[in-house]
Amino acid sequence: MQRFRLAMLAILMAGLAGVSQGQDAKKKNAKVAPTVEGKSLGNGVFTGVVKDPPDGNRVVIRQIPSVKAPQPMPMPKGKVKGAAAAQGKADPTEYAFTVAAGAPVVFRVLPEAFDEKGDIIKPTAEQLQKLRSGGLPGKLEQVRTGMVLRLSQSGDKVNRVEVISEVDQPLSKQAKTPATPKKK
Repeated sequence: MQRFRLAMLAILMAGLAGVSQGQDAKKKNAKVAPTVEGKSLGNGVFTGVVKDPPDGNRVVIRQIPSVKAPQPMPMPKGKVKGAAAAQGKADPTEYAFTVAAGAPVVFRVLPEAFDEKGDIIKPTAEQLQKLRSGGLPGKLEQVRTGMVLRLSQSGDKVNRVEVISEVDQPLSKQAKTPATPKKK
């Protein structure tokens, strides 16, 4: 009986080892979004969604997929392949930019939407006027995940950062708010 238990335990351990190796192989084969350095793109204006909050003077954005106006097309017979099938896919490439020290950061939206209590901040008349005329000055530390940035680059570094808007993040990507405790 003892030998039978040992044999079953050995079979079970070998099976678990095979399962964990299969999971490791899946992780290795998973596609990782390539990161392109911003300085390799040259001079220009680049727009994208902030992937993670800035780390020092480094900002990582993802390209916004260009949305084309739908054009009436005859429906093909059978399965849809090619460009019609790939129309809704976004480019997973990430772009890492280095922001120059002293580069202006301008917000076209309010940098902070909520106060310490969690209430929505209503802009003052002066802030609204600044938002309409040229934007509110801010700091790179105020940039959050999901903000849409327009980066103006000349040379190796970004010399102007504009926050144009914010995009809704899927619930799985947002930080989960803790549940409110039930009152007794």
